[in-house]
Amino acid sequence: MSTCLLDDGFQHLALARDVDILLVDASQPLARQTLLPTGRLREPVSAMARADILIFTRTETVGGTAAAIEKFQDFPVFSAATRLVGFRRFGDSVQTAPVEHVGPGPFYAFCGIGNPHAFFQDLQNWNLPLADRCEFADHHCYDARDARELEEAALQAGAKALLTTEKDAQNLGNVKFAQIPAYIVLIEFEIAKADALLSLVHAKLEAKVPVA
Repeated sequence: MSTCLLDDGFQHLALARDVDILLVDASQPLARQTLLPTGRLREPVSAMARADILIFTRTETVGGTAAAIEKFQDFPVFSAATRLVGFRRFGDSVQTAPVEHVGPGPFYAFCGIGNPHAFFQDLQNWNLPLADRCEFADHHCYDARDARELEEAALQAGAKALLTTEKDAQNLGNVKFAQIPAYIVLIEFEIAKADALLSLVHAKLEAKVPVA
C-alpha cells in the first residue's frame, strides 16, 4: 500500500484523505487572526475540529506553550519546536557547516516564504546578528537582478554574508552571488513525543483499511 503526503490540503474538501494533520503556529495567536482577505486565516478557527491531529509549531517562541499542551492527555495535540542545525553555502557541495563557519556576522537575511517574520525572529533567537533584512512574496523565483540588488543592499548595510531559507534555495535556481557569500540556514523540526504521534497516525491509517 502506497502512502501520499499532501501539503496545504486541509481546505481541499473534495479531496479524499485518511488522516488530517493540522499545524498551528504558536507564535501567531489565533485570537488575533482574521479571515482572508483582511487576515491570514483561510477558514474560521472552528474548522480546526475537522483535524485528526493538531501540532502546535514554534512552541519555543512562546513560554509555557509546550507545558500547556502536555495537559491535553486525552486529545491528539502535540508540540513542535524549530532548531538550528547548521548552514550550507549556496552553490557549495558541503552538506552542513557549523555556526563558526559563517563567522560572527552581521548578516543580511532575505526570504520569500509565508511567514518571513518567523525566519527573522529565529535568526535573532539563535544570536545571529542582522545588519538588515528583505522579504519577498511567497514562492518568489529569484533572478540575476534580485541577486545583484541583494548583494548591494547587504554590502551597504555592512553585512558579511547573506542568509536565507532552504525553501528559497530551491527558488534561487542558477543565480550567482559574486560579491558576498550566501548561506542556507538548515533547521530541524522537533516534535515532542514523536513516537506517540507516529503510532497515532499508523493507528488511524490501519483503521481506514477495509477488512478483506
